Amino acid sequence: DDSRDIPVAVLNVTAGDYQSGEGPEMTLDGDSTTTWHTDWYAGPDHTNHWIQFELSSNYRVDSLRYLPRQSGGTNGIITQYEVHVSLDGENWEKVAEGSWDNDTQWKEAAFAATEAKYIRLVTVEAESDQSIKFASAAEIRLTGFLAVECKEHTTELRNAVAPTCEEDGYTGDLIC
Repeated sequence: DDSRDIPVAVLNVTAGDYQSGEGPEMTLDGDSTTTWHTDWYAGPDHTNHWIQFELSSNYRVDSLRYLPRQSGGTNGIITQYEVHVSLDGENWEKVAEGSWDNDTQWKEAAFAATEAKYIRLVTVEAESDQSIKFASAAEIRLTGFLAVECKEHTTELRNAVAPTCEEDGYTGDLIC
């Protein structure tokens, strides 16, 4: 479901490496027949097999959606991953890790809403029919909302909801 996707217009994308003609921008083009693909001759490890998104402003990000390559074989379909976030592009926090099925369906890495300006998908393992390691993606989307929206509405929300919450016995903090 793309209803909560952060608009691709506010994203800038880079990658640790990529094959000429299959750059990271392909993951934002809305065309599932194009792909970001790591260097075909990179070697036997995943050291530079990451793709990174920089947002135009800080967002509260709560998932990354991944569509594996849809044509041209299975090389590079990410089967184990990590998601890292950062506010400054220097200090990173791992917010998700896991495994995805080796198929061509949309996958999601969901995590607690975290304020971030940078989000990085790191390939831990991916499908390969040879000794060279690959990573690839047809499309990638992030979900969440602009962090300032949350801050602007927190007081209004708290004033509207807090009396009802207190009547029901809830006295904890409201989390936007």
